[in-house]
Amino acid sequence: MGRLNSSQISQLHRYQVLHAIRLHKAPMSRAEISGATGLSQPAVSSLTRRLRDSGAVREIGMRPSTGGGRREQELALNADHVWVVGVGVSLHRITVTLTDFTGEIRHTHDAVLATPVSKAALVQRLVREVRACIAEAGGAALPAPLAGVGVALPGFVDSIGDQIHWSAVFPPGKTTVVRDFSGALSRALDVPVFVENDANIRALAEQWFGNAGHMSNVA
Repeated sequence: MGRLNSSQISQLHRYQVLHAIRLHKAPMSRAEISGATGLSQPAVSSLTRRLRDSGAVREIGMRPSTGGGRREQELALNADHVWVVGVGVSLHRITVTLTDFTGEIRHTHDAVLATPVSKAALVQRLVREVRACIAEAGGAALPAPLAGVGVALPGFVDSIGDQIHWSAVFPPGKTTVVRDFSGALSRALDVPVFVENDANIRALAEQWFGNAGHMSNVA
């Protein structure tokens, strides 16, 4: 693996700041973010300024001064910066969840699914259910733009190559590889789409929002 360039490093550091605030589950000062991430305070000041200007975080007030020192600004995630949709596909059900930028669930939509189903039919069905979930939650009146859609389904998934090598959701045959699944969904929904194996998604969710939040590695 090659060395990260400056843009990639900056993106990684922004993620570290956002992840620290999300895990803290309460407003944080820049000094606390520095302590939680290991980043220097000047770096945190620069990163939080850019995140504030983009709308990802917001300043919500000043802490009372302790010992006559300078009062610290508190920062929190902006729940309405962007919203995302998560889709869980199983052999018999589709579950669509709309969440805000903090990970708070704003609406859930369930639908029965009969499998096996072709790629084209599943793409069409997922588009319909995602749109239904958004419409039930307010449609065009949503307080934030939709940033993307994540899809979890059982099987062997190559998320980077956009290939599903095998899944019981699709019909068996000589050629079981399903290509361009996330691409087809992305074009239909006009937002980025990420597809991954359901077990991997559960592990990632546990690391982001569950008891494994402060662990570097999760198995």
